Parts: sequence; structure tokens; C-alpha cells
Amino acid sequence: MNKEYKYDIAISFAEEDRNVALAIALAVEMSGLKRVYYYPDQRSATIGRKLHPELKKIYGDQAQYIIVLLSRKYFKKATAKKELEVICNRIQQQPNIVCVIPILLQKKLDLSSYPYLKRLIYLEWAFQPKEIAKLLKDKLGSNNAKDLGELLAKKAKNNISVNQSNKASRTKSQQNNATFKL
Repeated sequence: MNKEYKYDIAISFAEEDRNVALAIALAVEMSGLKRVYYYPDQRSATIGRKLHPELKKIYGDQAQYIIVLLSRKYFKKATAKKELEVICNRIQQQPNIVCVIPILLQKKLDLSSYPYLKRLIYLEWAFQPKEIAKLLKDKLGSNNAKDLGELLAKKAKNNISVNQSNKASRTKSQQNNATFKL
């Protein structure tokens, strides 16, 4: 039985990365997906509520997919840390379901403190929000999280030669992460 979600996509980001989040949110909405949780657009629905329970509902249960914009600033923000805690719990509780789409905004991020994140396949931000929106719309059209995981793995496999050429200059934790550009 397929679960009905309140949001197709929720975006988790640091305030300093708001322009990237907005670009993705707008591209996703322009692609036809209207159920996007981008918190500045949802303030009226959450104002006055306790933050942590709201984040737990949104990122833990109400969003089918979560885009996480990973940057150095993201790991320093209190709210982003709370969101990430909920997201990592969801990954742990649903290990066979692809629900998180991590996007690296900077190439050299140390994810060693986040075991659930460092095992995921990543997108690298290449200033192409329309490509991200297309990927999500295609997969939501099939309504199959397994398909999204397979597509991300295939794109990463096709990009391995690019990643391998930089292997000597990358840290061990970075070598364990599969990344690709859209």
C-alpha cells in the first residue's frame, strides 16, 4: 500500500544557502510538483508551534523525499542539526527506501560524523535546479523510491571515471561517497 504524503519534497538547508534552496523549490514547482515544503513559504502553517515536533513531522513523516543542501554552514546551524537528526533517524528506520537526496554545495565536506549520510550517493550542486527538478518529477511520476535509488546509483557509476581521476587528492571519507554532477 502506498503512503499518501503531505509534501512531495521538503528542503533542508542553512539560511546562508537559501538562494540555492529557493532556486530548487521554484524549479520543482515550475516542473509541476506543487507540494513542496520550503519553510519560508510555510511560515503561516507553523508559526507559534514547537519547532522540534514540527520538524519531526515534516522531515520524518510528511515528505516523500527530502533534499538536504549540505554545506559547511549547514552543519553549524541549530535548526539544520535538528532537521538532520530527524532525517538520519528516518534513514536508519527505512534503510531500503530512498527518501533523501543529498546535494553537496561544497566539494570538500567531512561527513565522517554522519554515518547515515556518508554512505549515500550525492548530487553536486552545479547551478542546475531544473535538472534536479526533472529528476524528482520523473521519479515521483513513477512513485517508486527504488527507481530513484537506482537512477542515482547509475549516474554515480557513469561518473566514476571523473571521481577516480581526483582520487589521490581526496580524503578517505570522500572516496567512500559516490557523487555526480547533473
